[in-house]
Amino acid sequence: MTITLLRSPTDPDPVADLGRHVMTYSLYPHAGGWQGALTQRRAEELNAPLLARATDKHDGRLGSDHAMLAVRPDNVFLSAVKLCEDSDDLIIRVWEAHGEAARAHIKLTGPIPSVAEVDLLEDEMGAAETDGDGVVVDIKPYEIRTFKVGLARPPRHSRRPQWGWDLR
Repeated sequence: MTITLLRSPTDPDPVADLGRHVMTYSLYPHAGGWQGALTQRRAEELNAPLLARATDKHDGRLGSDHAMLAVRPDNVFLSAVKLCEDSDDLIIRVWEAHGEAARAHIKLTGPIPSVAEVDLLEDEMGAAETDGDGVVVDIKPYEIRTFKVGLARPPRHSRRPQWGWDLR
């Protein structure tokens, strides 16, 4: 077995790839095909690990186990969650990784008053389907889809977002 980690071309840039490089690679033995073994998911976890943030002990209303967002089925990946550039809505981007069409469900915490599909400039392209607690989308093989999701806001007297997260 061989592995090439750096190509080092000299044309058009004769000094390309010079300097120090840090790389991570992993061997992932599995039975069956790569789709069933969730190889792409393991690769995403290796290359973009979960970042934890320490906090002081506090009484939380969400309990000890809480997911702010979940995507199903396993061949649909979440690639971005961010605040919209011109509002407090969320931008959520998903993509299909196995080359298999799917009916995806993007479940969020709390009610969703509005959702629209948007382009990369966050301009609305049309309505998107919801089922009350999430976005439902038919996604083609390897397709990327982006949504602008309006979330229910907390009462005025509350300092915390109703949905349990604060991206600012």
